[in-house]
Amino acid sequence: MMPRTDDAEEAVRRYLTKVGRRYLPAVLFFTAIALIIAYVPTKAATSTTIGGSAGAAQGRGVAGGTNAGSASAGTSGAVGASDAASTSGVPQAGSGGSGGIAGNGSGTPSGAALGGKPGVTVSGVQCGPGVRQVTWSKYAPECVPAWHGDNRGTTSPGVTATTITLAYRETGAAEQAAIDQAEPGAVPSNAETISDLQTYLGLFNQSFELYGRKVVLKVFQGQGDWFSEDEGQNLQGAQADAATEQRMPAFGDITGEIFTSIPFVQYLAQDHVVSFDNSGAAASFYKQFAPYVYNTVPTADQYGMWAGNLACARLTGMPAVFAGDSVYQHTKRVFGLVVNDSPITVAAGDALERTMRSACGATLARRVNYDFNLATENQQTPSIIAQMHAAGVTTLFCWQCDPAMQQALTQQADLQTYNPEWVMNQAGPVDARNNSQTQMAHSLSLDDMFSESGVPTQQSEAYQAFKLGSHGGTPADLAYPSIYYNLMHVFDAIQGAGPNLTPATLQQAMLSIPPSLPGGGDGTWRAGAGAFTPRVDSPVTRWDPNSTSYYDGKKGAYVFCDGGALYGFEDQASWGSRRQVTCP
Repeated sequence: MMPRTDDAEEAVRRYLTKVGRRYLPAVLFFTAIALIIAYVPTKAATSTTIGGSAGAAQGRGVAGGTNAGSASAGTSGAVGASDAASTSGVPQAGSGGSGGIAGNGSGTPSGAALGGKPGVTVSGVQCGPGVRQVTWSKYAPECVPAWHGDNRGTTSPGVTATTITLAYRETGAAEQAAIDQAEPGAVPSNAETISDLQTYLGLFNQSFELYGRKVVLKVFQGQGDWFSEDEGQNLQGAQADAATEQRMPAFGDITGEIFTSIPFVQYLAQDHVVSFDNSGAAASFYKQFAPYVYNTVPTADQYGMWAGNLACARLTGMPAVFAGDSVYQHTKRVFGLVVNDSPITVAAGDALERTMRSACGATLARRVNYDFNLATENQQTPSIIAQMHAAGVTTLFCWQCDPAMQQALTQQADLQTYNPEWVMNQAGPVDARNNSQTQMAHSLSLDDMFSESGVPTQQSEAYQAFKLGSHGGTPADLAYPSIYYNLMHVFDAIQGAGPNLTPATLQQAMLSIPPSLPGGGDGTWRAGAGAFTPRVDSPVTRWDPNSTSYYDGKKGAYVFCDGGALYGFEDQASWGSRRQVTCP
């Protein structure tokens, strides 16, 4: 049995945040909460900093399917500057690569230069202007005819004439073992994740132009403990594991967001190994460690800016028509904000508040940064709701709240007969159904998990690609869409980098990938200066207790507002003229 210590509780809490981040059924979140109660003593309510010195996972819920279609709206949005991420206690990457984009420098054409020319791709697609590399993805790069020539052999550590090595670090932790023992199979194992990775890698190796090479996955048993690493402890293991990948040598790390850590990513950058694993950090983090850190998840700044633009374009100066309180429905909106106190989510809250001020002069009547401590969240909610009610808040942003806090706050609002309109990061249908349905019926959200929503699971791009690559098999890891889109981003860039693959040419390709086609399951991807994460937009959704979810076929689902239009995280103009959100 795991030690009953405060440190263990902190580590399990970090685990829950990561597990709940993308695509895992939300019931696992609440199963794990029960495990905390069973295995870890209650921790006193204190102000807790999560994620060590460099930030924390966001604790977002799981996306649900909807029964509404999606319309595409093109947007633009390069990642902007943000508050600097603290990195005390972990190594700093050198400044090389954080400035401009390096050229190819080899005399051989890059993939981007070859894109769209006539010919036939390695997978048999007839290439030409505007044709994508594969027919089954809206995120594939422009097609490149089958290439023949000298790829210059070893162009970078981890790149040979025939292979590109990506590493996967297996790590252990006493807390994870306790969860696995208490609830076998509740969380995908490393073996399941690796199996799905290999299936997708096989498909991508056959389909993308890799200039005489193929991507190989090397799995190793790490010394680190990602629980402790994300708490800023026992960093020697992360440092040793990064050194292992450097000696391997690996070109990049593809461990995935759950089992990696921000300190590990920083050590990899110091050792000049590219990481495709970091999620949701501030934009400054990606810029600081360029050209070695990428991900497909929007930055903390982008989440906050989207919410701020929503407030200015669709909410400010208009009555709170989505509120449950009839008086509020005829009252101009008064805003409040609740956000957890982890550094990344605080950055998202700051970006929301900053965007509201700069875009339309709107302010918050009350803001509460709650202690992200599952053992005390229920005790924190009476005061939070009382403060919002007393401040006359008609429109309450529960922004990047963890699913347990969403549940506790909505139930507490019922107890205090407080019925505002809510704006939340999207929880999955299981989480949303655990919230007060009286309150949820009056909630709007960013489609936090746009991937795979809007269509039945078996019609989604990630699922169909897996079936293609496995010859009819079914994914083992419930987070397979995250694996899929992450690898799509990686292979887009590897193809675009051309034969001379280096971190510098990879960055050039990452920031130059073509826009995704309309109607994709992960929103719009668009490159540009500073676009270390490609997704640029999201629709607005509303929780409808009576709609049927594509996710599990049960009552309660998110439906698209404004006809499913996509709004840029940073592009205020994409919202158009000021008007109320319209939802079915």
